[in-house]
Amino acid sequence: MMKRILLMTIVMLVVAFSSVQSHAIILFEENFESDLSAWTGKLGGDHSGEIVADPLADSNNVLTFTDVTSYGDIFTLNTFTSAVGEYRLSFDYLGLLSDGTTESGGFIGYSLNAEPGYWLAGTKSGYPVLLQDTGVWEHIVIDFFSGGNIQLKIEDFWCSSPVSGDAFFDNIVLENPTQVPVPEPTTLILLGFGLIGIAAGGIRRKRFFQK
Repeated sequence: MMKRILLMTIVMLVVAFSSVQSHAIILFEENFESDLSAWTGKLGGDHSGEIVADPLADSNNVLTFTDVTSYGDIFTLNTFTSAVGEYRLSFDYLGLLSDGTTESGGFIGYSLNAEPGYWLAGTKSGYPVLLQDTGVWEHIVIDFFSGGNIQLKIEDFWCSSPVSGDAFFDNIVLENPTQVPVPEPTTLILLGFGLIGIAAGGIRRKRFFQK
């Protein structure tokens, strides 16, 4: 009876641990299908961000801008913090060049503790990721570290292009990519069988020494 209970317990533990998966914690996500209620302007003021139909797919909505600016145009209303300072930012970007322009001017980054912060990607060289104006949607993933409270910020940079409305963003996700290590199911199963063997041997020894 004891052996049967031990066996059932080990099997249940193996199944339970095997079903656990590593995962990232999503801090913020936006697909621009409703409104801009999760966003604000610089220092809580106005902004030129607007939701429009995707130039390449009318059934989808995306973010663009009605004006060019600098130091950030649209900011997430909330701030976000990662306990370990590790972040992953992913988004889709589309740059459509107008006649006579060489850059669309799309930039994305974050402010830090209400200070200007950093740009993570833009259409000018010298930033961690160069956004390409390819005329098709590009999926971008950026891993970065930062302490404190951060706000995502996006703009159509005036110094890149005097034309607004040619840079588009969609499917923004900010997450903490830190994963919880989980033993491989195979390792847990082998451990379970090992425990079963040890338990069985212990039971046999107990019976052998009993009068």
